[in-house]
Amino acid sequence: MAYKIKFIKNPPTAEDLITLYKSDLYNEILTEFGKKFNLADSSYDLQMIRQADVRLYLILNIPFEEVLLKMQEYKDEFLSFCIAKSTFYENIEDEHPDGEFPEGEEPDEEDKSEVIEELGIARTFLLRNFCEFYLLKNGDKERTLHFLKTTKIPYAKKHLSEITKVYKNL
Repeated sequence: MAYKIKFIKNPPTAEDLITLYKSDLYNEILTEFGKKFNLADSSYDLQMIRQADVRLYLILNIPFEEVLLKMQEYKDEFLSFCIAKSTFYENIEDEHPDGEFPEGEEPDEEDKSEVIEELGIARTFLLRNFCEFYLLKNGDKERTLHFLKTTKIPYAKKHLSEITKVYKNL
């Protein structure tokens, strides 16, 4: 069954997202997150805000002001979710750095990945995490799955199961 959604009237612009990215609240959460994980060095400007960031927000489909209010209201729980989710996926990557393959189809030694440089996590990642957190918090699995599929998350159903487990273990 397809999830149908009525879109908000005044979608955010790239400038609105820059306001979010530069807000004290956003940077406070980033600072706390950065104590546990490596964040990439970057600044926020119009070239950095891709259409994908605006599209990501549009799929969440809540008034822009509500994002700031809800991020403030759930700040500690949201930060815990970000840390738990990143830890969960970091552990999976440690176990399977090249991804998961069916038995007998694993890559040969010369085909395995080699990390040359670790750049860190993009500072804009919180928006995607907030969208997932917000939808999980509201308990709407169908809408969360719609969000994941629309944003082209690989194996959306598996990802939903994983992030739901992370959220429930907070």
